[in-house]
Amino acid sequence: MGATDVKIVGVSADDNAMEAFMGAGADDFVPKPVRPEILQPMVQEVINKKKN
Repeated sequence: MGATDVKIVGVSADDNAMEAFMGAGADDFVPKPVRPEILQPMVQEVINKKKN
């Protein structure tokens, strides 16, 4: 991962926000309330994933 390779995980309580975040280029989305047991593996997956 280079200095310009920024990963974005959108977080919102709005169920309809996922489409907006993903459409704007986010790498993934987490609904609120955020649960650490869901967030941590997701962040790790996003970090390890190579963007096309």
